[in-house]
Amino acid sequence: MEQEKKTAGMPCPPCKSAPFSRAVKPAAQENAVQEAAAPLGAPGQYGGSAVGRTEKTPGFTGVDAAFACGFLAVGWLFWELQLWSGWRWFGNAGTGTALFTALFAGAVLAYVYLAKLRPPRESWFWLAVLLCLGLGYALPYGGGLLGAVHYGALLFTAEYWTLSATGRLLKSGKTSNWLPLDVLNALFVLPWGNFMRLPAAFVFGLKGLGRRVRAARSEPGERSRGKRLLGVLGGVALALLCLCFVLPLLMAADDGFASLLSGFVGRLAAWFSGWRDSWTEFVVKVFFALPTALYLYGLVYGAVRGRRACVYDKKEVCAVQRGLRFAPRSTVLTALFVLCAVYLLFISMQAKYLFGAFWGALPEGFSYSEYARQGFFELCRVAAINIVILLAANVMRR
Repeated sequence: MEQEKKTAGMPCPPCKSAPFSRAVKPAAQENAVQEAAAPLGAPGQYGGSAVGRTEKTPGFTGVDAAFACGFLAVGWLFWELQLWSGWRWFGNAGTGTALFTALFAGAVLAYVYLAKLRPPRESWFWLAVLLCLGLGYALPYGGGLLGAVHYGALLFTAEYWTLSATGRLLKSGKTSNWLPLDVLNALFVLPWGNFMRLPAAFVFGLKGLGRRVRAARSEPGERSRGKRLLGVLGGVALALLCLCFVLPLLMAADDGFASLLSGFVGRLAAWFSGWRDSWTEFVVKVFFALPTALYLYGLVYGAVRGRRACVYDKKEVCAVQRGLRFAPRSTVLTALFVLCAVYLLFISMQAKYLFGAFWGALPEGFSYSEYARQGFFELCRVAAINIVILLAANVMRR
């Protein structure tokens, strides 16, 4: 009875899958306060350890402003390389998709390193998966339903790898059974929560540039150089005005000079005419490219700087997770053992044909291509079911 009285009112012990929910000692608490006071984007400061703290809105640096401009081009190339095919040597969802995958990976890695972050080792695995999915489009490709699934997996992996490369996965920056929450972060919370950070970073860059220009103009030597530049521009404008009267007379005086300038003027007029005719197409492209750039920059900026990355209370999520653990360990292990035994039996039955290419063993009436397609989609469904089974066993096992 006395022991029960002592334990009454005490919180339940933390689950083993959430080491961050243990009691914080005074020294560790002091370190946590110092870490929270550290500037955002410091090396090794990841969002997984910052969840549950009071989030301060991070500002911008010159790196953020530069990549805001760069992601305008990334948003444009997302559609240009894959759908619009403005560069005719790239096919629809073909080589252009492979090139954009490499471009996006390079842009994210450059942003991460210039922000003085270090990608975790696990992120290189997800980068390899991303490149395999993206560069596979450079090969002869059939498309169809399998192509749609492939492209969806490519987009999902790109966003998930961005969180992994910046250490923003919720459970200590690693892939874990908190995958559904990481997916919500990657697809919705970070990109939409930072959707308007691109124009804000762009304005910040313009203000910084304006301050530098004003500081340069305030120096005595720069004032004289600025006056000389204005004088040169005024001379160019005056020369153009004079040429409007002189050129027609020179063209009338010499036929060769007239043919030279008429060709130049004709090409210039054709360029202006083509630009005027295609302005509606340009507006439509901007309508698609601008939201894409805002979305992608919001995802990468939020992952690098940690803005909107702290929306989940880990203790509450851990409590929900403990409530889901109702299945006894022996029950889960027995079920997995039976499934593995069936899969081993299936593999042993197929071993002769799986490795039969070395000695030409095939079922009667089958070619290699026909046998490769036999049962392919059934095994894909089995693999999807296995993923659900493993996630359920990880979440529900006591």
